[in-house]
Amino acid sequence: MKKKSSLQRYFIFYEVIIVSFLCVSIVLISIFTTRKFMNDLYIKEVRDFSFRIRGALLKMMETGERDKFQILKVALLKESKFLKEVKFYREDGTEIGGKNRFERVACPDEICMIQKGYQTIFFYSIRNEENCRKCHSGNRVLTHVEMVINASELRSVLRKLTFLFVGVGGVFLFLLILGTQAIFSTLIEKPMGKIMEAIKEYENGLTADKIKTEDMKSREFSILLEEMLLLFRKLEKAKKELEEFYQQRMQRADKLATIGELASSVAHEIKNPLAGINGVIQVLLKDEEIPYKAKEILREILNLTARLDRTVHNLLRFSKDTPAHFRMTNINEIIKKTLFIIEQQAITSKVVLQIQLDSSIPDSLMDEEQIGHLLINIILNAIQAMPDGGKISIKTSLEERDGNKYIKVSISDTGVGIPEGIRDKIFDPFFTTRPHGTGLGLYICKRIIKAHNGEIWVESEENRGSTFYFIIPLKTDE
Repeated sequence: MKKKSSLQRYFIFYEVIIVSFLCVSIVLISIFTTRKFMNDLYIKEVRDFSFRIRGALLKMMETGERDKFQILKVALLKESKFLKEVKFYREDGTEIGGKNRFERVACPDEICMIQKGYQTIFFYSIRNEENCRKCHSGNRVLTHVEMVINASELRSVLRKLTFLFVGVGGVFLFLLILGTQAIFSTLIEKPMGKIMEAIKEYENGLTADKIKTEDMKSREFSILLEEMLLLFRKLEKAKKELEEFYQQRMQRADKLATIGELASSVAHEIKNPLAGINGVIQVLLKDEEIPYKAKEILREILNLTARLDRTVHNLLRFSKDTPAHFRMTNINEIIKKTLFIIEQQAITSKVVLQIQLDSSIPDSLMDEEQIGHLLINIILNAIQAMPDGGKISIKTSLEERDGNKYIKVSISDTGVGIPEGIRDKIFDPFFTTRPHGTGLGLYICKRIIKAHNGEIWVESEENRGSTFYFIIPLKTDE
């Protein structure tokens, strides 16, 4: 036996509650309406009887047949199936032909109705009129009439109506549930089953193009399935692109590993001879017998060896992860030391260095050597971006993000700027726009900032210059 879905169970549950409420409401309204109708019917019948009783009493008084009250009472009871008892009272409250006394009630209307238990009692007073005052001049009321209605008749009608409405409501509820189940199964359950089946087929490896979309009777569910398949196609496309990207990254990682090993080997082979050449040139520059022109050539060779040494240094840093050595130091002091090293080259290149250092920045944990290397790389790049000279501005400040404090450094130049199309690539390894560049400087800068749990980014405008920013967490506790 097929189990009902939870959605279907909830649907039927709330349907039963609503229909039951409607059935009970209809029954109660019907009972109230029937009771009111019966009471109105009783009042109409009592009013009709009151006219007949009045006529009969006047005739009895005119003919002097006042002892015929009992005959009138029997005739009335026999004539109506609703009347249970009729009593006549004099104005003083004594019963005519009986021993009961009339209980006065406040009755603003001509006919009053009161309920005593299961009995409904009507009171009617026949008043003294002009043609009766010859014999009853002192009386305002000729007689009081009390009619007791048989309430069992009303209860019987109400009971039959209740059974009728409950039966009809039950049948209606049963038919409504069956009909709703059929509608639910056709319009909701079956389309939902097809959608769930499509999801399972997709999970089992079936592509979106091979999933069947026909036999959907509901237009809304058909649109929903089409939208879901469109989403599956987008997921398949994204998955394919991700796999291709992963393969490219893996191939690139293999290439970088090979290049790293080769770079390390080449760098070590060059480093020692380069140090020897550098030492010899410095000795020759101190020799006073060497002509001035020769010394100029030697100084140029020394600059070239310095650049080559920097390239070797970058290759060694790229080929292996050098662990950071953190100690308490001040970013402003690192900047001053860096500018002292690079100042002569800036003067030669007609570049003005401006600094704006925040003296309130305290000492923080960082690798002084790595941060210094980062600053040299960025400043040298800025100098090379201004072949005709320009200005470099270096600024430090404190910045707060998400309740944490950071040291922020900005390095701006007035160079040619970075084209928008390559800004996202400048931190990639071996990416360079210079003919003799290695493409490792900014990549190493990014690795240094990452080791400090910071961020580095660039803002640039072509022919207006660039600004490099980096932030590192302020850590005042060792």
